Amino acid sequence: MEKLETGISGLDTVFGGGIPRGSLMLVTGPPGSGKTILSTQLAFRLARDNRKTLMLTALSEANSKLIAYLDGLEYFDPSVIGSGIEILNIQRLLTDEGLAATLAEIRASVVEQKIELLIVDSLRSLYLLTGDEAGVQNFLFGLGSALFMVGCTVLLIEDGHAMIGAGTPAEAISDTVLRLDVVRVGRAALRQLEVIKMRGANPIGGKHAFEITSRGLEIYPRIEALPYPNATGPGRGRLSWGVRGLDELTGGGVPQGSVTLLVGTPGVGKTTTAIQFVAEGLAHGERCLYVAIHETADELITRAAMRGIHLRESIESGALTIMYVPPSDGYVDRTLSHIMDTVRSAPVDRLVFDVIDAFELDAAQEGRAVQIVTSLTYFLRAHGVTTLLARELPQLFGPMLELSSSDDTAWTVVDNVILMRLVEMDGSVTRTLNVLKMRNSTHAVAFHSVELTERGLHIGETLEGLQGLLTGIPSRIGGS
Repeated sequence: MEKLETGISGLDTVFGGGIPRGSLMLVTGPPGSGKTILSTQLAFRLARDNRKTLMLTALSEANSKLIAYLDGLEYFDPSVIGSGIEILNIQRLLTDEGLAATLAEIRASVVEQKIELLIVDSLRSLYLLTGDEAGVQNFLFGLGSALFMVGCTVLLIEDGHAMIGAGTPAEAISDTVLRLDVVRVGRAALRQLEVIKMRGANPIGGKHAFEITSRGLEIYPRIEALPYPNATGPGRGRLSWGVRGLDELTGGGVPQGSVTLLVGTPGVGKTTTAIQFVAEGLAHGERCLYVAIHETADELITRAAMRGIHLRESIESGALTIMYVPPSDGYVDRTLSHIMDTVRSAPVDRLVFDVIDAFELDAAQEGRAVQIVTSLTYFLRAHGVTTLLARELPQLFGPMLELSSSDDTAWTVVDNVILMRLVEMDGSVTRTLNVLKMRNSTHAVAFHSVELTERGLHIGETLEGLQGLLTGIPSRIGGS
């Protein structure tokens, strides 16, 4: 079927291209979930293309209230009201003439004015005004049948907290059912939507996060539900780390297009390594994306400058994008969506995610850590992005070495793993580095000391004659 594109960020992706034209679509959800925002955002989008919408309301003073509430939204354009968008209060028509006469009047208006979208806000008001539940169902059925013939899409708004599976008569009649909701994740309130059914289309199933911003609804389809790109393995080329001595330990540099997990204890130099990794790419004319969890762009610029690395010019030229994500933000899918949009908009050669712990924790709370890491890895490989994921090592010292606080199997998909750890040696703390894994590549296996200087981090000597370095408390081989 021909699709009516909504133009709402992410929604057409979830719908599989848009709403089937001429269909009857029910938007349901509790009060405040964003139903009216969605419907009016679609109406104003059509008005910009000189396509007409008729909004039917059945509440007194609805017109003035609606306009007042929409005034602060970017898509609101009062000049199209009365021309591209007509708001009609049918309260008097319903009470004086009844449902049959109202249906005939609506049908005539749609045909005469060449209306492409009809919005009914809301079904509850129809029930309250008529007191005739069976009559309202017949009214809706007749509305959908009559307007399908003229290619007019009908959007019905219904307030409700109905559970999935407890279908209402309106859901049975509708061709498409879209449910909006507000859910609790910890103490955060997150918005989600789900396509319950959709005739004549192949939507992306499951729940998808969305937000209400000044631009209206912004939907973030779940990354694991999107079609997997044709991911290939790392390329044969090598890129320099920008860290003196690390290229030699990794067989000539990081494989181009690979994903590396850099795990280490606090203060060992992970962020410094990440900054040098990006700076090396910028020096060779590459485009870089730095996703920061604990530091803003200004804080990263200041930290880099302390090591003699100046990032501001690269930011101003567009070669470097710094994306700040507050810790425990809650909207995992928003961060992923912004990363993917940045990569799609222009080629990204290097990406740093520093640090991924809070992001991983949010994903684990939803039971999606493995799926998200896997899907993100496939996406970045498919786009040829050489990626560095930095995360904290949960343990400072001790015999156990856990690479993740949520689900270790989430990290089996990465290509390379580098461990940076603080160890106690001769009464003082030493920074160390070990290449634990490099897929399809030779690499050094010994531990090396790491020096953190004013010019950044570089690899020191091999730590020989020691055992137990993985515990952080080594001992001399054959001695104490």
